[in-house]
Amino acid sequence: MIFALFGVTCVGKTAIGKIISERLGYEFYDMDAEIKSFYKDTLTNIYSDCFNRYAIDKKKAAVLQVLLNKCGGDVIIAMSPIYYTKMYKIMLAKKNVFSIVLEDAPENIADRMICTDAFDLPIENIKPNRQNDIKDVKYFISRYKNAHNKIQCHFQINGKSASESADTIIREIINQAI
Repeated sequence: MIFALFGVTCVGKTAIGKIISERLGYEFYDMDAEIKSFYKDTLTNIYSDCFNRYAIDKKKAAVLQVLLNKCGGDVIIAMSPIYYTKMYKIMLAKKNVFSIVLEDAPENIADRMICTDAFDLPIENIKPNRQNDIKDVKYFISRYKNAHNKIQCHFQINGKSASESADTIIREIINQAI
């Protein structure tokens, strides 16, 4: 079965997804890594020529289609944030993908934020501005709210570690869905 983890940037999709896949013996895919590999460029460059969110989501959808076509068994996918769900809904339904939205308090997400440069590399020794980071997270939660509300299964991280969250998701969601 394929499980897709949705949520805003830095909510924990990749960290939690990797742990779940290791514990269950599932394949793991990170959509951001798949996008960079597919287009052979950085996310900054890939999206820089896109006029709007729809164009960005269209590029992401093309990569997701390729990924879903190569998935053969049990898989966890950490999804890149999407805004226009219409192009994804049919694709995910055809493959019987079980979608889960990961959610956490803006303050917890801000604590996990990592600044990156134009080459998608972490920037070391940068002093975060916590208030601005929280404001940014709140904006993105609001921006993706409608898209995430279309997904039935939501998991509240509530500041738990990636390991604790993965264990709870396996126990309370994945084991019930299989």
